[in-house]
Amino acid sequence: VERHDGTSIFPKAHYINQRSMEIFRQHGCADEIYAEAAPRENMGKVQWRMPLGKKYPDDGKILKEFSAMGGGDFEGVYDRLGTTPPANIPQIRLEPILRKVATERNPDRVLFHHELVSFTQQPEHVSCVVRNRDTNEEILVRARYVIGADGGKKIGPALGVEMVTSQRDNSRINIYFEADLSQYFDNDRAAMHVIINPNGELAGGQLFTHLVAVGPAPWGRHSREWGTVLTFDPDDELDLNEDRLISRVQAFFQIDAPIKILGTSRWFQEAMVADQFVNDRIILVGDAAHKQPPGAGLGLNSNLCWKLALVLRGADRKLLQTYEDERRPVVEHNSKFAMYVMSNFQFMIGAFGLSLTATPEHNRRQIETYFSDTPLGANLRNRVDQIFKLSATELGSQDMDIGVRYEAGAILSDGTPAPMRDPSGVAYEPSTRPGGRLPHVWLKAGNETLSTHDFIPAGGFLLLTDPKGQSWIAAANRIAADKGVTIRSVAISQLPEEAEAVDTSLAWASVKGFGEGGAVLVRPDGHVAWRAHGPATDPEAEFRAVMETLLHEAEKPE
Repeated sequence: VERHDGTSIFPKAHYINQRSMEIFRQHGCADEIYAEAAPRENMGKVQWRMPLGKKYPDDGKILKEFSAMGGGDFEGVYDRLGTTPPANIPQIRLEPILRKVATERNPDRVLFHHELVSFTQQPEHVSCVVRNRDTNEEILVRARYVIGADGGKKIGPALGVEMVTSQRDNSRINIYFEADLSQYFDNDRAAMHVIINPNGELAGGQLFTHLVAVGPAPWGRHSREWGTVLTFDPDDELDLNEDRLISRVQAFFQIDAPIKILGTSRWFQEAMVADQFVNDRIILVGDAAHKQPPGAGLGLNSNLCWKLALVLRGADRKLLQTYEDERRPVVEHNSKFAMYVMSNFQFMIGAFGLSLTATPEHNRRQIETYFSDTPLGANLRNRVDQIFKLSATELGSQDMDIGVRYEAGAILSDGTPAPMRDPSGVAYEPSTRPGGRLPHVWLKAGNETLSTHDFIPAGGFLLLTDPKGQSWIAAANRIAADKGVTIRSVAISQLPEEAEAVDTSLAWASVKGFGEGGAVLVRPDGHVAWRAHGPATDPEAEFRAVMETLLHEAEKPE
């Protein structure tokens, strides 16, 4: 049920991180997304630039260029450790694809221009009054569970859920506009530009901002649509007069190209987390559960629906609480990391010796020094290099993308200590320790080359073992039939005659984390639930206890 009559009219988030794209791949819609997204060669860099015009001698110059978003220098490691690369596609182009897929899979039950009017929780269901905004007809929907994904506008407040703010910064205005900017660039490598304008009030009192190509094809400098951000004091009374906004955008970027404003939206740079995600039969997701700035592209993912599906098939409702148990520490960390990434731009600006409180003359001299062929210029460039190496974590934070680990919830610890994660969020170390994402490894299965992730059945579990783990496979088959859950079992070997999947590169052998006759159980969301380091005396009893613990299993009615 969506109150608007269509999908997003603003670009909003544009970087779809590697884990999100792995999930879209798992659900069979990644190819459609890549077809609409920027080609990889047009999204592999972020460029820090001077204003695009030619008012001052250094205008138009590139200050720094970095690999980003799984492209450029990051391609090799992203391709090796992930099943599929990230994507650069704004929500204005992503959401129609998701709507099409959802409608094809759930005909006549994806209702746009319908809004939730009221709801009442009952012992066995939630009674929801939904209004058709075209006809004003009201319908009663009786739902066993409700997923609240309304951005925290109605459902959470009605439940008394509070958003706890850990940090808040200036307000921002997203400007979505159409313009031909191709004359101002000499390459198509970058998806995003950070533009520095040292000219104080002449730049609208703003020192830097982002300029993002929004597409559609062709991408790069020939993109027809763009997004940028203007910063305001939170208490400012904003004048969103279109002519004023156009003048400010043209002044900051120092361009005279015609601009057509396509839309504006105000937002606050803030980190907020709801004080509860699960309220009886109502579960909050997305911005209804947490809000954070777009830094590092850490939105989109959850792990709710496979748990909800199992509860509807008989697992205990306590399984739903593990959604909050697992996701709360992650979103609290991610929201703070996203704020750090965004505020870190101020630190990086300072590396050049620039300051919003300094005079335009001082800031321009600093830029002149940076580009100068002098010992002081070399010293400044070296300082910028060193600070940017430490600070540009947003550009390749693969561990933040795919290194999420759950320490409590629908997992069973094997007693091993949690490995240290890269404090910068960049370097990801694959592991089958329970709670972490199943390591991606390419395997040979007959005439196909498949990822370990490709063996996970839709909505089901995956048991990975070796030829000595047949007792685990037999136990899993019996318990799956007994409990009505799907468990696919796959033995992996280096010898084709011994197993269904062949580890030709020995990559699985290096990360599997268990000895001969051991096994790992993978959840439907691709995270490892349990690991046995070797065979068991009574594998059926042990595996039955594992499944009952994971599912918080309730007695089924006769």
